[in-house]
Amino acid sequence: MRIAQSPADLGFNHRDEPRLKKALTQATDKRTFQRVQAVLLVARGRHLSEVATISGVSEQTIYNWVHLYLARHQVAALEDVRAAVARSRPIASPPSVSCES
Repeated sequence: MRIAQSPADLGFNHRDEPRLKKALTQATDKRTFQRVQAVLLVARGRHLSEVATISGVSEQTIYNWVHLYLARHQVAALEDVRAAVARSRPIASPPSVSCES
């Protein structure tokens, strides 16, 4: 028997629910809508088995969709952090200061 995990334990953060809601409104085909809706339900704390029943697919499929979503968005988040760090670096080294008196 699997132990239920919280959305945070699975890897979701505070940015995921708004991102998924927006993606749900922009979904243009049934397949995309179903996947985004399933991931959103898991992000909101629903158990994988419950979401699988609602979606009409297996628990493994829900797990795969969640894993794929998180893998793609964690890479994007890491790239955002790297870009922010790169922007905060000084353009040139500060001038050296001599300690001689």
